[in-house]
Amino acid sequence: MEIKNQKIKNLNFIKTIDSPFRQEAINLLITRTHNTANYSAYNDAINLYNNLSTEKIPIDDEYITNTESSFKSKLQSLEFELKGYLNNNLKESIRMSYYSLADLYKQAGFLEHSLNCYLKARDYLSSTDQLIENNLNLISLSIELRNYSLIKNSIIKINSISLNSKSNNLLLAAAIADLGQSNFSNVVENICNISDAPIDDTSVSLPDSLVYLSLTALATQSRSQIRQRILDNDALRSKFEFEPHTKQLLLLYCNSNYKELFGLLEEQKWRYILDPHLHNHVSDLFQLIYNRSILQYFDSFKNLSLENLQNTFGRDDILDQTIQLIKSGSLNVKFDKVTGIFHKTEEDTRQALLSKALNVTKHNNKSTRHILYRIKVIDNNLIKQKQLPVTHTPHKEKQRRNSDQLDIDLEDDKMID
Repeated sequence: MEIKNQKIKNLNFIKTIDSPFRQEAINLLITRTHNTANYSAYNDAINLYNNLSTEKIPIDDEYITNTESSFKSKLQSLEFELKGYLNNNLKESIRMSYYSLADLYKQAGFLEHSLNCYLKARDYLSSTDQLIENNLNLISLSIELRNYSLIKNSIIKINSISLNSKSNNLLLAAAIADLGQSNFSNVVENICNISDAPIDDTSVSLPDSLVYLSLTALATQSRSQIRQRILDNDALRSKFEFEPHTKQLLLLYCNSNYKELFGLLEEQKWRYILDPHLHNHVSDLFQLIYNRSILQYFDSFKNLSLENLQNTFGRDDILDQTIQLIKSGSLNVKFDKVTGIFHKTEEDTRQALLSKALNVTKHNNKSTRHILYRIKVIDNNLIKQKQLPVTHTPHKEKQRRNSDQLDIDLEDDKMID
């Protein structure tokens, strides 16, 4: 039942995207939601199909009427029970009533109302287990609604009271939240920490998680990090069987087979675009992977021809992208348009050493002058100190002569400079 609901959720998202698979997704959604409690999804899918297609599908009005009537009857009954429990302040009964309402709303496809019921039930929790259960329900619904901040808040609350805070379900939920907030390196960190234990939360699909891991790893990790943290990870090795192309992407990157890498990425692009959590980040991730691959390839050469670069990547825009990296300062090479050769610019160590020595000399010279000035001030008794009042005049004249002599010395110093 949960797997069927997960497919319906994905189809609900796919039908909103203008893609070659949109019509097929709507047809599947109509078939899967017909004669279920989710009459609203069926009604929306039928109306959308009839608006997009010249061939109209008749609406099963009898099914919609009966299902909606049954839903409203159950809703009225549960709300009446809840009102009585609230009047008598029966905490446990109130909590269970909110949970029943949440389940009813969820079955009918009203996820926002279901989430609000779980949020209201938080005021009537009386044990640690109930708090964990409530937050797990919030996480599951927040994943469907793509409410990433609420996912993180719920995980933090569970981690603060639970000893088993590193469970696979929570790690994958945290990875989805980080992906939604564009924290790509944290996605890799969370998924790499999962254990061999099974994943029993159907709201977090393991194949989807492997896709998130592979793309974010390609965008943020070096080849050595990918080998050490992912490919050599015993807990992940067996899980790649659920989504084989994700491991192939990582191997192609580590072996510098960029042409095949980007070919496979383009082949799977619609798979990524139609993912509800990955949809808004596909272009950014592809760009990061592209840039990192170019930088990684240039590390192996001092001089590189444009023809060699184009043959390796097999992309027409490789020159424009490389020039962009050079202008941004990410790639330290120069391009000769006449010969079509990239030359790596190496730092002149001799010039750098001379510049450093000159800066040190200037600093020492300035410090020495300040010290000499301080010595002269002390020698001429010009530092203000608390002294008894002086009555005779000769001392003042001597002090003035010393001050005049100091001014002469300072003028001499300026002439020397």
